[in-house]
Amino acid sequence: MASDLTASFEKLADTDTMQDIATLGGAYMAAVILKNTIDGRMSIDVPDEAYGIAVAGGANYAASGETAKFGMLGGGLYTLDALARRVGIKAKLQNAGGN
Repeated sequence: MASDLTASFEKLADTDTMQDIATLGGAYMAAVILKNTIDGRMSIDVPDEAYGIAVAGGANYAASGETAKFGMLGGGLYTLDALARRVGIKAKLQNAGGN
């Protein structure tokens, strides 16, 4: 049990793992920044999911290997988060423990 826990922490502390986490988080934040920069400045209403899709596509185009993979995952995560907000799933999940 203790050796499993140690191995798990060693994997988490690994620099490659930290780089993958940072890439995923950065791509998610890039979608937030893109939305905040563009939203309200266009004559059409762009769905929030489009920003995550744009980041995922940009990561696939601009990067390669693991960086592209985790960049696309970050954009995909933002897309899923935006979709969950749109259909009300996120609010239900946030309020599930409160009632």
